[in-house]
Amino acid sequence: MKKLLFVGLLLISTLAFSQVEKGDISATANISMQSIKAEGTDAINFSSIIARGGYFFTNNVEAGLTVSITGTSFPDGTGGTEKNTAFGIGPYGVYNFLTASGKFLPYVGANFFSYNSGTEGEDAINQIGGFGGFKYFLTEVVNIDTSLNYTSWLGDIS
Repeated sequence: MKKLLFVGLLLISTLAFSQVEKGDISATANISMQSIKAEGTDAINFSSIIARGGYFFTNNVEAGLTVSITGTSFPDGTGGTEKNTAFGIGPYGVYNFLTASGKFLPYVGANFFSYNSGTEGEDAINQIGGFGGFKYFLTEVVNIDTSLNYTSWLGDIS
């Protein structure tokens, strides 16, 4: 009887602290803007909107799709400004390291991404990358996510 009670309490405590479980859906959005200006030059501006949605196939494994729209404006050399908009899409996968408290969730992942500038005759630019970080859960469904990313461009991006 004591073993059954112990197993029951262990199961209840595990369920009480779980933040991500098999069958859960994850949604993330990111908006960023940057401006780079070197001395004696005009600014180069970047802006992007990135949305990511995933599904937890197990308590530890999430897979999904990332979609982005990126805008760039830079001097064209004649006193004007050239603008470009790129669209990107690609799959990603994440492995989560579940912790006893359930509030702190370290993870590692990998992604593939393909950008298309929409300019006729230009090929898509592909990248592959890895990332890692952690989520700190404020509530069962809201968290603060910090990560480090590494990206490698595939092919010629000139």
